[in-house]
Formats: sequence, structure tokens, C-alpha cells
Amino acid sequence: EPDSQLAEFAARTGLSMGQSCELMAKTWSISRADQDQLAFESHKKAAAAYEAGFYKDLLVEFKGLKADNNVRKDTTPEKLAKLRPVFDSSSAGTLTAGNSTPLTDGAAAVLLASEEWAHARGLPVLAYLTYGKVAAVDFVGKKEGLLMAPAYAVPRMLGDAGLTLQDFDFYEIHEAFAAQVLCTLKAWET
Repeated sequence: EPDSQLAEFAARTGLSMGQSCELMAKTWSISRADQDQLAFESHKKAAAAYEAGFYKDLLVEFKGLKADNNVRKDTTPEKLAKLRPVFDSSSAGTLTAGNSTPLTDGAAAVLLASEEWAHARGLPVLAYLTYGKVAAVDFVGKKEGLLMAPAYAVPRMLGDAGLTLQDFDFYEIHEAFAAQVLCTLKAWET
């Protein structure tokens, strides 16, 4: 179904997600260097986490694969800078194979249920969802970037909880494109 949704999006807008993110990077003045730096730091942190054993009990071996083969522990800003832009091949293009990961979603699942339902089935309750928010943007009319909904949803959810981003030491934005993460961070600053 995600492939059909992407096909519908591309048909309606004429743009892929990467092309849309490229436009967002231009709109928010996100540089290639900043995207490459975020990608470099992400690879280094992921490699360090593997080496420290952080993922040891979080990953399940499958057909001999014991680690994400997307992490490039030997990457450097210089190597990233040599990659060609992918979605805008002109000199203005900024998204590359290095700052736009091919791993857009990991294999993860969450069973969301009521506490009563879990107890009735002998399942442990590992966490509670206390706040959530849904947002959408007008990407078809090109009034906003396709991937900018978190810029709206997160502040609203934090407002409901009486919190701000500054109340957290760490937060994670899971996204394929470094540009999208940087656009969202910039939007949150405004």
C-alpha cells in the first residue's frame, strides 16, 4: 500500500518524496553541507552504538544478517561531499545517496492496546501512550512541504502535555532525508 500511496502522490503532484524534500530544503535554506554533516554524525553514532553493544538485544538475526548494513562506519564528510545529487541533478541539488538513506523504515512493531486487554491475555504492559497528535499538510497544492506535518503535530502534542522541546535531552526524528529532519528542526525554532 505505501507504494500505491507514493504512486498516487507522484501522479497528483508530479513529484517523488525525494523531489518534494529537495524543494523543502530550498524553501527552508537547508544546505548540502548541513545535510551531509547530519548524515555523517548519524552514521558515526549508529556505528558507535553497534560497537558498544547497544543493539545486541534489540535486533534479531535474519538469514545471517546481524546488523543493519546501511550504516557506513567509514564515511567522512569528504566522501559524502563527492556524491552526486539524486533528485535535482542541477548544481542546485542537495539530496544525495549519502544524506538520503535507503533505509526509510526499520522492521518494528508496537502492539497498542488497553491495559485491560493486555492483562486478560497475560501480556506485559511495557509503556503507556499518554499523548499523541495527528497533523497533515497541503502538499498537493504545494503550500507546504510533503514531510512537514511533524512541525505541527509535535508542538501541539507537547502543548497538551505542558512540555516544550527544551524539556528533553534527546529526541528522535525518524526520517529518510537529512533535509527533512533539518527542515523540521528549523520550523520548530520559528
